[in-house]
Amino acid sequence: MAEEGGNPEPEVPQDEGAEQPGIQGRVSTDIFKCARAMTGCGILAAPFAFAQTGMLAGILSLVIICCGTIYAAEVLVEAKYCAIKIMCAQEISTHRNAKGRIDNTELRMRVYRMTMYLSKYISLHKIGKLALSTTGSFFLDMAIILNQFGVAISCHILFGNTLYYMLFNGKPDVNAIEVYLMNETTPEGAAFILSKANPFLLIVFIAVSLPVYIGYIFLVKVRRYHLFGVSVDFLLVVTMCMGMVYACIDFHLADIVVVNDWKVFVGFSAMISGFQVIPVVLHLEPSTENTLEKFKPNIRKVVGPFGVFVLLYGFIGYLAFGSTSNQLLSTNFEIGIVSYVLDGLLLLLALIAYVVPITPVLAYVDVKLFSAGAFFGPTEEEVIILKFEEGEAKRRRGEEVDEEEKDEWELKPEEDTGDPLGGEVEIATIPMLDLNTEIPESVAQWKRLAARATVIGVGLIIALIMKDYYGYYLAFLGAVTSAPLTFIMPPYIFLALNRTATTSRLLMAINVVVITFGVIVSLGGVYVTCKEIFYRW
Repeated sequence: MAEEGGNPEPEVPQDEGAEQPGIQGRVSTDIFKCARAMTGCGILAAPFAFAQTGMLAGILSLVIICCGTIYAAEVLVEAKYCAIKIMCAQEISTHRNAKGRIDNTELRMRVYRMTMYLSKYISLHKIGKLALSTTGSFFLDMAIILNQFGVAISCHILFGNTLYYMLFNGKPDVNAIEVYLMNETTPEGAAFILSKANPFLLIVFIAVSLPVYIGYIFLVKVRRYHLFGVSVDFLLVVTMCMGMVYACIDFHLADIVVVNDWKVFVGFSAMISGFQVIPVVLHLEPSTENTLEKFKPNIRKVVGPFGVFVLLYGFIGYLAFGSTSNQLLSTNFEIGIVSYVLDGLLLLLALIAYVVPITPVLAYVDVKLFSAGAFFGPTEEEVIILKFEEGEAKRRRGEEVDEEEKDEWELKPEEDTGDPLGGEVEIATIPMLDLNTEIPESVAQWKRLAARATVIGVGLIIALIMKDYYGYYLAFLGAVTSAPLTFIMPPYIFLALNRTATTSRLLMAINVVVITFGVIVSLGGVYVTCKEIFYRW
């Protein structure tokens, strides 16, 4: 039946297969993968973060971060469905303008297919573009990419520093008063003097990991890291558990600070750098049958236990070493078998964990430099000519050629490519930022490898500059990227996309308060962290 005029509100058919066998197991698997994606090298700065905030302020900061992460994830999912409604309304309007007369049955099925596709595959980039315009979505993408790049750089620093302190773990023969005055706390000062004792050797140790990282750039088409993910899980759990037990051997309550004035900003920022859930939220949610009610308890199952784990690790490390908690776990231990085991595990962790954050960064470089119309890529005209020649070649071979391009949601079920993540949530940043664009075959492979090597080399240079300030570096990274991605972007996107009149003033006020808090934490963290770094330079 066709009808003219008006704005039809087609009913979306219900999915008869909503209750699928094994759905609970798939949800549990995705929860585990999401928790794995959150667990990065940033957690190693937890004792340092508690030393900066103080005991009470550290616990309060962690509670705020966990609640903020859960709220940001829920708000981002709500914004996702607001974006889908807006895109469907735009599709209805476009369909009407193109055909004049609207077949409700055809339109209903079109909207249904579009809704089902976007519910599972809509990218964070598209949501950001709809809410923030092209310029705003660019800044959102850059925040995520810089966050991942910063985490990759921390792997450089972690590897080099750990190797250095593993081989040269003796206490330096320096004046204790001089050390205290230079760096405020004796263990931090000892590590500071030790790293300055032979800076060339420390640079060499940081650069040792470079061949491994450079070797990764040759894995151009690799998209699955099952072995890497499992190894990271194992190394993190074993390292943290051994670290906790070994810390308790020397347990004491000396020099415990409750609240540590303005350094709270440094500790808060360092702590939030360990929470990397926002880029993978939109992948976790579809496994809960695309219902916000089922998603909320699952995201709490991810963030809650992870927050408790960070609390125990940071709190015990802080109680063991008081306000003198160092930036690196291994530098606080005397020479012994446990110290060597911990250092060895940290070395493996730094090497393996590097793959996860650097993958979307290299994909972003490929797309921005070598895709069609990009700076070093072929022009749009060259791509059109190439596609035309490929079509002619198919016709000569008698193969079928699609004359018109279809929208993503117009693909037939059997043509659907399935899970774009390949089952691995660790690299969810790639599809979430629309980085699946194919690079034309005309682009020389050496150009792509050279660009990737340049990115990794830049990361090495930054790591060498920040080699003595691992904890402060993570605090700066958290203030610049993690805090905005958690407290500013999700509520702002939700307010921009939620155009219904049913939004309560209380909900709007809560989002405004969260955004304001994020701005204060971000600016305060950047200022105080930079001040501390320059003071110790």
